Amino acid sequence: MRNSRIYIVLITFSIILSIYLSYVILTNVNIGIDVELNENGQLEVVDLHNWARETGIKDGDIIISINNEPSTDHWTVIKYRTVEQADSILVKKPNDLYAQLAPSKQLRTRDLFFQFIIPASFMALMIVFSILLYRKKKEEKSALILTFFFLMFGLSLLSSHASARADIIGKIIVVSGFLYTPTLLMHFFNTYFKKKDVVFCNSKVFLPLYSWVTLVFLAQSVFLIVDLGYLYNYLRITELVTFVFSFLICLFYFVRGFVTYRHSDVRPVFQLIMFGLIFSFGPIVLLHTIPLVINYQPVINGDIGSLFIYLMPLTLFYLVSTERFF
Repeated sequence: MRNSRIYIVLITFSIILSIYLSYVILTNVNIGIDVELNENGQLEVVDLHNWARETGIKDGDIIISINNEPSTDHWTVIKYRTVEQADSILVKKPNDLYAQLAPSKQLRTRDLFFQFIIPASFMALMIVFSILLYRKKKEEKSALILTFFFLMFGLSLLSSHASARADIIGKIIVVSGFLYTPTLLMHFFNTYFKKKDVVFCNSKVFLPLYSWVTLVFLAQSVFLIVDLGYLYNYLRITELVTFVFSFLICLFYFVRGFVTYRHSDVRPVFQLIMFGLIFSFGPIVLLHTIPLVINYQPVINGDIGSLFIYLMPLTLFYLVSTERFF
């Protein structure tokens, strides 16, 4: 009965959040202008994404005003050093020409497909799959953990596009998913393998992992509510390092399990998840997250990296559908 209530709360809450995130994505264009104050105290463009790339704005241009107010007063600039949620942008070019831009409220077909249709459809699949798990295996602890993993994963992918639009709830969900999913994956498999008398990892590892991840998550959430100034840079690096560390721990246990049980009937599960981890999280860890940690330009952006991430829950979905788990 207790598990049933948890399932209902998780699924209902996920549906509500999905509707909200969809609304944010569909009613706000991702402008995508990263800025920094230059030596003259002017707001200078340092990087461009999405809509901004097709406007004629270039790196080095100066943002004069946003919504007819000084650009340095715009809240997304103050908090995230990015231009989002703007109705009008006045830009000064190097040749002293000015351009007044008005971001469209309607998503382009490409953005609609990649930023809404794909993640929203995937989230819907995760909800349906969670309902099926509830109906068939609601009394199993491992199934509940897997449901939590699926819903958090789906919400994280959907909310990443709301987060890019400087939506606070979207950012909180992205941070939580980014931090918790590796540990949740380990937790699920530890619970699952116990039923098969297979040693995956020591259960004592979860308390420090969950505690540290929660501490980092709470610190990031505080930043999203109040301005912590330069401390955000340290929080961001801590978040990225935590994700990389959690991923490596998770990968280590699967590699160890694969080697240890290579002659047993659980070998295919270890093998499939091990390669699933490498091909889903590997690109975003090696080509996006680690470069950010060491202050280099990422080789791939988050949108491309997220396409690889879809492989992980789909791998789990395959294992469940072929009755390898339950």
